[in-house]
Amino acid sequence: MRGHRFRIVKEPKPVGADLAILHTDCTIADDEYVGLSSHFEHAVNFIKDISKRKVSKSLLARTDAWSGRVIVKSDLNYGGAVEVRRNEEAQKRGLPIPYPGAEVKPSYDIYDSIDAAPDAVWEDRGLVVEKFLPELDPEGYATRTWVFMGDKWSCMRHVSTEPIVKARGIVKSERIEPSPEIFEERKRLGMDFGKFDYVEHEGRTVLLDANRTPGIPNVPRRIRRIEGRNIADGLLGILKGR
Repeated sequence: MRGHRFRIVKEPKPVGADLAILHTDCTIADDEYVGLSSHFEHAVNFIKDISKRKVSKSLLARTDAWSGRVIVKSDLNYGGAVEVRRNEEAQKRGLPIPYPGAEVKPSYDIYDSIDAAPDAVWEDRGLVVEKFLPELDPEGYATRTWVFMGDKWSCMRHVSTEPIVKARGIVKSERIEPSPEIFEERKRLGMDFGKFDYVEHEGRTVLLDANRTPGIPNVPRRIRRIEGRNIADGLLGILKGR
């Protein structure tokens, strides 16, 4: 990449490098990987935990005095699918299960109140309950997506007719400037590279999800090249100590 060499290392062992990126799609990274950060001058995203319980400021307990709607999500990213897959791989190889009790919970459920959420939701440690704080738009609901690497980033606002904004339901997208408060959320979580999904609810920035391994968006090749160069510039900035 631009005259720099790189290699992919799959084991938790120190290697000679000017910069290292912890690029794992598991929600909670193993300590043996996170602990490698001290071996490198520039260590990117050696973050242990990006679960909803770690990331969210909108979590609710059953006894909280909240009168609005609530949303139920998986505590793990991608609905726990990554952890379940790793468990299955380990089982086939006769190895210990790395994520005991992990289950796939892909759906998002919205209820009118705390009391309307079923007992099973509160008893399931694989789920979290949050305040439902949507960003309303004349055409429906909006979500903002901020992808960043070092001092470079891009931010999009997507509008859907559905309260859960997913790619298949998007009716409008536009490039925007990231909200000032979202930089503070990035600082709180200590992330150098990733994707944040957030909303602006009644003038307040609400972080919904943090992802340390963002994928390539389904956009035209020309835009993907631009975004790729942007991320490369940010990575080189980290290497140069910007």
